[in-house]
Amino acid sequence: MSNDNHKTELTTLLNELMSDIDSKPLHPKNKLLLYSRYVLSKLAWHFTVATLSKTWVTENIDSITNKYIRRWLEVPISGTLSTVFLTNNKFGLSIYPPSVKFIQCQTVLRKALKSSPNESTNNLWRATSNHTNIQYDAYNSTKEVLKDFRSGHENKLLNQLTSQGSFFCSVTKFALPQLSKLQTVDGSTLYADLNGFKSPSILTGDTYRPDLLLSCSNGSLYVVELTTGYETNLENNVKRKKDKYRERIIETA
Repeated sequence: MSNDNHKTELTTLLNELMSDIDSKPLHPKNKLLLYSRYVLSKLAWHFTVATLSKTWVTENIDSITNKYIRRWLEVPISGTLSTVFLTNNKFGLSIYPPSVKFIQCQTVLRKALKSSPNESTNNLWRATSNHTNIQYDAYNSTKEVLKDFRSGHENKLLNQLTSQGSFFCSVTKFALPQLSKLQTVDGSTLYADLNGFKSPSILTGDTYRPDLLLSCSNGSLYVVELTTGYETNLENNVKRKKDKYRERIIETA
């Protein structure tokens, strides 16, 4: 079988398996379990014998898998799947994409060729040492592949959290001193759930507490919620928040 045939059969097989799982009336957790324990094993043979590149697997195979995982977990296109691929004890789901399974299969194949007692097999390893997937010779086991993949995701998420923390620290340090001057402008008052500001709960109560509340001198009251739902539910989210505060605003007025 040529590599092109392997590629065609891989994409067809994966689409059929994922579509079949998707059509079943199963809980998303069970669908992910089927993907992890059944689908990946069905792809292993192609990943082991075919000469593929990780880039091709990532772009053409991972993308199909990610589409279904997003659907099952209701993760929008703007959301990240990085946390999903973490272990359970780090609030992930302990699954991994096909590209990681591909590297594991290549690792097993290359290690078997290199360490075989058969001289002809050793010659095959040397003959392919300048081939597409030579970089996977660096791994000694499939566990190392998985460990490297997960530690990479953890580091990436850690850097993201650090960046976000730095951003909010900067906002607090530089933006809020200027913002505090706007607390009273022409008789208007800004309420915010931050140090140095009157709490919105003074007007709305503890049950309904918006992020910002602006009381104007003309009697108008502006309620600001900084949290929004996923774009797929944005309209419903806006309506729900309007209904949430409508009765409270009428009572306050």
